[in-house]
This record gives sequence, C-alpha cells and structure tokens, in this order.
Amino acid sequence: MRLARLLTLGLFVGGTTVLAAQIPTRRQAPGTQVANSPRLLVGNPHTFTAADSASSVALGEAIRNKVEKAANGQFRLLEREDMNRALVEFGYPADAILGFIPLRDLGRSLGARAIIYSTLTKDANGRFSVTSRLAGMTDEAGTVVSAAQGAGQNIAAVGDKIAEGFAPAFKSWADAKACIDQAKNAPDKATQAAKKALNAMPKNGLANYCMGTLALARGRAADSAEAMRYFAVAVEGDPLSLAAWTQLAAGYEASADTAKMINALSQMLRIAPTNQPLRELVFKKFLQAGKPEAAEQVADEGLRLDPGNIDLIELRANARIFRENYAGALDDLEQIIALDSARADTTFFLKYLATADIRPDTARYLSYGSRALKKFPGNATLLKLVAGGYSRLGASDSLLNTLGALLTVDSASAVGFALQEAKNRQDAKDYVRADPFIAFAAKYGDAQAKEGAASFMLQGAVPLIQSQNWQVAVDTLRAIKALANPTGRLAPIANYYSALALVNLIVAKDQEAEKSKSCDAARAVETFTTEAEQSLAGSQAYVDGPGASQKGTWEQLTRYVSGLKPRTASMIRVYCK
Repeated sequence: MRLARLLTLGLFVGGTTVLAAQIPTRRQAPGTQVANSPRLLVGNPHTFTAADSASSVALGEAIRNKVEKAANGQFRLLEREDMNRALVEFGYPADAILGFIPLRDLGRSLGARAIIYSTLTKDANGRFSVTSRLAGMTDEAGTVVSAAQGAGQNIAAVGDKIAEGFAPAFKSWADAKACIDQAKNAPDKATQAAKKALNAMPKNGLANYCMGTLALARGRAADSAEAMRYFAVAVEGDPLSLAAWTQLAAGYEASADTAKMINALSQMLRIAPTNQPLRELVFKKFLQAGKPEAAEQVADEGLRLDPGNIDLIELRANARIFRENYAGALDDLEQIIALDSARADTTFFLKYLATADIRPDTARYLSYGSRALKKFPGNATLLKLVAGGYSRLGASDSLLNTLGALLTVDSASAVGFALQEAKNRQDAKDYVRADPFIAFAAKYGDAQAKEGAASFMLQGAVPLIQSQNWQVAVDTLRAIKALANPTGRLAPIANYYSALALVNLIVAKDQEAEKSKSCDAARAVETFTTEAEQSLAGSQAYVDGPGASQKGTWEQLTRYVSGLKPRTASMIRVYCK
C-alpha cells in the first residue's frame, strides 16, 4: 500500500543580514579547517529554571570547545565572544539562553548553516541531563545526542560527551547533505551518497529521511513499506524531526494503525506546540481516533518539567477549547498573560472573549471585555465583539457605553447593535430597558435607522394603549411621528393610535373642565381636539388600507371630535372671562 501524504507542514524561511560578515570565527591551526566551511552556531542549553543558567552557559562553552575538534573541519565555529556581540546587538544580554526559534533566527542573521540546540534538565539528586540536536538550518532531520551527569562529574565533562557524540554526524554530514541535494534530479547518486552516510552512521537522521523520501518517490507499495522503515530509523537518530514524524503519522494513518498514529501526532505536538495549522490538524486526527485528550496530555507532560512554558500553556488552552473545556481554557489564557503581559494583545482578547462567550461566563466576559476596551479603545473588531457579548449577557449599561465608543469608529454598526438590542428587549416584553437603545438609534441613525427606531417605539406604545396610560401613550406617539417618514408605513399607524389616546384624554379633560369650570382645562380640550383632528387626518391611509378593521372606530372618533368643537368653544366663552 502506498504511503499516503496526508499531513503537511510549512517550513520557516529567512535570510541573513550584513551582521554575518562582521563576525569572525575561531582561528584554526593550519590544515584543520576547510576555507569555505559553513558556520556552526552552538547555543547555550535551554533550561527550565533561572537557577541553572550558570550551568547552562558553562555547558554551552564546553560543547563549543570540544565540538570544534569533532567537526573535523566540516564547520567554522562561531566563538562565544562573537555570539555575545551579536546577542547584544539584537537586544539580548550576553550569554543569553534562547529558545529554539530565537536561536535559529540569530543563527540565520549570523550566516550559520547549522546549529546545535540543547535543553538542560535536573533530576531529584541535582544531576543534569542534556539533550542536544545538530541540524542544518533548512534540513528536515538531524542528529540528537543525550548525556547525563555522573556522580561528582563536572558539567564540562557532560559537554565533552555531547560534542564527542556528534562526531559520527559530522563524519557523515557531507554525504547526507549530498543525498538531499541530488534527490530530485539524480536519485541514483543520492541513494549512493545516503548509503555512504549510513555506513558511517546507521542512524543518521537526515540520511534515513532522504532514503525514505526516495522510496516514496518510486510509488510502489513495497517502496512505501521501505520508506516507513527509513523514517522510523530517522526518528531514532533524530526524535525531534518534525518532517520524519509527519511521514510516519501519515503512514500509520494509511495503514489504520491508530495507536502508532496517535504516538506520532503527539510527538509532533511536542516538537512544535505553537504551530497553529499543525495543532488544528492534529486535534482533528485525535478526535477522529477517539483520543481528544491526547493533546492536553502532551501539554501536561511538558508543563510538569517547565510549569511556566507559555507555548505549552497555549497548547493546552487550545486542546481544552477543542474538548469544550472552556473554563479550563480561560484559566490557561489568564495564566499566559500573568506570565507575560505583552501577550495581552488584540488577538489574545479576541480569543479570550470568544471562548468566554461559547458557554457564557458572565463575570469573566465583563471583566475582560472592560480590560480589552480600556487597552484598545479604538479597535472596531474588539468593540463589535464586546458589544455582541454584552448584548447576549444582558449587560445593558455596559453595552450602551460600548456603543458610544463604537459610534466614533463605526456609527452604522453602533446603531445596528442598538436596534438589535431594542428588539431583544421588546421581544422579552422589557420595554423600559429597550428605550435607551431606541433613543440611541433615533439620535445617531440615518433615515432608515430612524424608521426602525420608530417601529420599536410603536411596539412599545401598544401596551400603553392597552393599559390606558393615555398621557404617556400620547407623548410616545408624538415622538414616533417626529421620527417616522410621513409618507411611510408607520406614520399613519402612529396617527391612528395617537387619535385614540387623545380622544380618551379629551373625555377626561372635558369632564374636569365642566366639573371645575376650569378655563385651563377647557383650553386643554381645545388643544387636544386640534391635535386629534390632525392625527385622524394623518391616519386615513391606515384605515383605508392595512387597518381597515379599525375603520369603524376611526369614524366614531372623527364624529366625536367634530361634534365636540361647539361644546368646547362654549366652555371657553363661559370659563375664560
């Protein structure tokens, strides 16, 4: 069965800078170095605790001192002094202990063609263990060497052991590279070069990887099986080869070997926990295999060694989101910015708030929504996200303030949110809390938005009519008529209800005028009557059309208002002397 190429990854690419030309290399004795040999950068081993920094620096120098001899002229070694000069120029302190990506970038800037990256751990007895990887800057695989400190052994001796362990890799380096260089255009020569490298070092990661890709290119089932054997040996020589593990994972998936596929995918996450496309792909594969917890287990393993490793905490956060453990993911995201406040950028807040909104965590959303807008007050994307969340959580006051901020950067969206919130409140029969959002849309919206605001106000006015709250109904309907398009759909409806409410006010005020013989009450009846006549005239289109069922009531109101005018005039003559 042919090995399926189901998993793919991108490689980082980068260039060198003029800084490379400024850095001299260690002077060699005559005859011990090829004049044009590529540069080799040896970084100080990465350690998980600051207390071990001095040991890391000492170990890094010990490896440099010994690896020069082991390289046997294959490379020109960058000295500690020169590396420190470059570190300072790039804003790092001398003898800085860098993670893999910063070290790789520094190496590129210095024109290095290969780097040795190491990690340093300490056991319960205080003894160090180191794992070092030698690989070309663009190579898919390299060589890993590990060594442990013996009882009473000086740390420099551990560095010597690491450097000596790379001797076979240096010896087979040129042949392994020749395989890669010739694989496409001269596969037979590439095979010969790889075999020569493997004779010198059977577990050379790059040579085995090259042989695996050559076998894949032949395309037969037997060749796929052969390729898998080479890739398996490649990861024995270089357990940190992402490319080799990728090929193995694809092969295991193609052969339905779920257990081995999960193991390969887990190793890929250990190697590249921050590679988001890889994470998404691996999470899906874990889910399909019925092992959604595997990614979180990978992160937990690393965090037991290095509790403050932000990359692993981020990996766990993503794994928890994938498993719908949103509270746990929020815990991780909060831990990240507690460890490094610079991570609290717009991307962080977007991710945090989106996570808090899936299974709403009101307290956290309100807290971090406020923090996000305080730090990035003019960010339209954040403002919209926070506004949407506040709306769903029912945080009216916070939402209104946020819409005020959004108004300055995207007024149309701010008004749209206000209208939607007005609708949400009215759908919940919460007319009072809808009012501020209607007012917001009415004040800042365009003609269409004002018509929308008028529509919501009209919905709020109907309960006032039903509860016979005539004065408030009249006031509300006046505001609606001021907003609505006079020739639109809403104005005639508002006029009809306005006439209805006004007539009821007139009845009460007429009785008051007669009983108390009040000039003011009589004048009020006259004013209401004039307004009612205008409203009745303005509602003609409604009762002649969609409101035809109200035509009888409208005619009664019209007759009442017309017949009232002589009586009102008489009361004014009598009461207003």
